[in-house]
Amino acid sequence: MASFKYYNANPEGKKINDCVTRAISLATNTPYYEVKDLLTLSANSLGCCRICRPCYSRFLKNYYGLDAIEDDYHTVGELADMYPNSVLLLRTDGHLTTSMPISTIYDIFDCRDEVVTHYWIVSL
Repeated sequence: MASFKYYNANPEGKKINDCVTRAISLATNTPYYEVKDLLTLSANSLGCCRICRPCYSRFLKNYYGLDAIEDDYHTVGELADMYPNSVLLLRTDGHLTTSMPISTIYDIFDCRDEVVTHYWIVSL
């Protein structure tokens, strides 16, 4: 069963609306501010907000070669358990989180019961 571990990648320890930056930074092992800057550049070129799904989905595809997988019936915890040895980015309604081996959700709150809308397999 997937576990939860509190993790806040925000360098200032703030609990702000930066889940996209936090999750991508952890999942890709890319420094927080580098992800934030790259997302901002991507958003500016697309004319969108760096935390909206179409923007960061395109960024994940173009920068990391990751394709989104649609899913509207599994929870964060269930997908973490389905891919116990993988690094996943998991999108729920209005949130992005990370699952790391072994089936551990790293975030500032426990979202294991939230239903996933899209996910990306970062590594197996």
